[in-house]
Amino acid sequence: MFSSYTKQVEGQGMKPTTRTVDSGFAKAAGSIAKFFDAAVGSKLVKLVRLRYLDDAPLCLETTYLPPSFETLIDRDINGSLYATLRQEFHRAPAQGHKTFEVCYASQNEAFLLNVERGQALILITDYVYDTDGRPLHVSKRIQRTDRAKYIEPIG
Repeated sequence: MFSSYTKQVEGQGMKPTTRTVDSGFAKAAGSIAKFFDAAVGSKLVKLVRLRYLDDAPLCLETTYLPPSFETLIDRDINGSLYATLRQEFHRAPAQGHKTFEVCYASQNEAFLLNVERGQALILITDYVYDTDGRPLHVSKRIQRTDRAKYIEPIG
């Protein structure tokens, strides 16, 4: 089962908070268009949220969703997005894959994450399907490396 950022952080005894930075429509392109089986340039919902850990910025998360989620635009989703998707749309994450790569803070990312421009960060991209096997979302999380710890259970 997929666990939200909120539940993961709370499970470690820390306080997660979220602030919506931007929301609107984006044009599908590249691997995101392919994941949604959408034509390049077609409309997707885009949510940009700044995630905090114990009141300090940890990551900047951009989530792309199908247009059927357009009611999420201009809403402040300050808690778990997964909880909102379950409660309001009856859709839940079930499977997917994640990629990790190094990136470097742009001027805007550095400002929002309170780091130096050009600082090494980690880009975590999630491609997630729902319980019916339909594409649910793609999330790109640009995360500080000095405040992150990755824990994965074995077995």
